[in-house]
Amino acid sequence: MVSYQELLQLRESCIDSAYIEEVVKNKIESIRNSLQEFIQKNKERKFPYDKRRIPYRRLKKPDILGRDKLTKDDSIKNNINSDFNKLSPKNFDKLSKRILEVLEKHNDLVIFVIESCFSKATMQPIFCDMYVQFIQLLQENGFQVDEVLHEKCSEFNKELTEFKDTTLNSGYTTDVGVTNENYDEFCEQNKKKQFKKGYSQFIALLFSNSLITIKELRDMIKQIQHNIEDSKEDPKSSFLEDNITCYIETLDKACNRDNIESFAIDVFFCEKMKNIKDLPKRLKFKIMDYQDKIKKIQKH
Repeated sequence: MVSYQELLQLRESCIDSAYIEEVVKNKIESIRNSLQEFIQKNKERKFPYDKRRIPYRRLKKPDILGRDKLTKDDSIKNNINSDFNKLSPKNFDKLSKRILEVLEKHNDLVIFVIESCFSKATMQPIFCDMYVQFIQLLQENGFQVDEVLHEKCSEFNKELTEFKDTTLNSGYTTDVGVTNENYDEFCEQNKKKQFKKGYSQFIALLFSNSLITIKELRDMIKQIQHNIEDSKEDPKSSFLEDNITCYIETLDKACNRDNIESFAIDVFFCEKMKNIKDLPKRLKFKIMDYQDKIKKIQKH
């Protein structure tokens, strides 16, 4: 496309020439008028033309995550959650300090932060120590955590309940395969297993670091014992193994020389588990290893 300046030059050099026919002259004149009209209209609209850029305001892109509609508290929670997701042993000091600075200004978000520790510990058991360490920092910095921890323990304990009235019997049988029809249920069961493993480990570490009392620990252990009693009908079921494993690992982390008297009843329950008919040997050995640990502690 020719510019207006180029058209003027063409007119000055050619239009008056005797060699240009009248028809061509008329076409050039028509083009010139059309171009002039176009330029005039777009001047009024401030539209960029002819290599000249007139600044214009870009429209704001829509936020598909809906962050533009978040309240101030929601935005702060998102930032805290983002830091939690990035938390690792390497950057723990830096990110935990940043979260604590936010909580100094927003004390009402302490409950949200502690609940996030519970939720993330159940999903990422390997980071349980780190989340317990963060709760210790909250306590050391003067935040009231005792009541919140008690409430969250009671709330999360309810998630340990097992059910037998589903297609796969919640993992209590081993002869039902995974199909397209029960795949969602299978995934839900794996999620429940992960929750149980992470939560029992988290509670044991909270207790061993004196962040919760023996009552909170006992409530959790009592529920796992109930699950074991319910699932011992099928000694080869995956859920019996999961519950026994969680039970023994919880005791192993929580029990020591100073508090062994609080776990006297568990010595008898371990013996009861070991005598479950047709219990797999690997589970018997796991129970016996813990019993040996208790005997060594008692001797000293």
